[in-house]
Amino acid sequence: MNPAFCFEAVPRTPLVRPRLELELELEPSEIFQWDDVQRAIQDALDQLRDDVHVRDPEVVVKLAQTSGGVVELYAFGSFFIPTRASAEAIIAGVTIERTQRGHLLTADVCGEDSGHIYLRLGPRVVEGEQHLVAAAGELAAGLVRDVQVVLDAVRESREV
Repeated sequence: MNPAFCFEAVPRTPLVRPRLELELELEPSEIFQWDDVQRAIQDALDQLRDDVHVRDPEVVVKLAQTSGGVVELYAFGSFFIPTRASAEAIIAGVTIERTQRGHLLTADVCGEDSGHIYLRLGPRVVEGEQHLVAAAGELAAGLVRDVQVVLDAVRESREV
């Protein structure tokens, strides 16, 4: 058998996937909505963006979110001054991680490339999901209260 064509020698069989039928016994009001958590954080990040822009219109903000692995949600804003292209962006965001005890929430303001931490709020452990929306919103609101930290970090951001 020619090694370059060894995969052609393997017989192809159709992939049969078993059908799985599940019955959910939860009422729609009992199903946890991650959109509510994201909205609580996003509302605070929107306010932070607006507060920064009012105080320094030169600062540009891009908001985003991601998740993966144990990180259930990372919602953040990237703050930078376009005319200072060589300066690192400053990231302000909230991280929600899944743990054995519930969810671990932290909020921070840090340098995108250096990882230098200008502000850290938390960590806060929330057991169960019923208090997660409020806890995430409160932690994100802490970033808004410390808007001056974000502004100072952007103005002093390191050249990269």
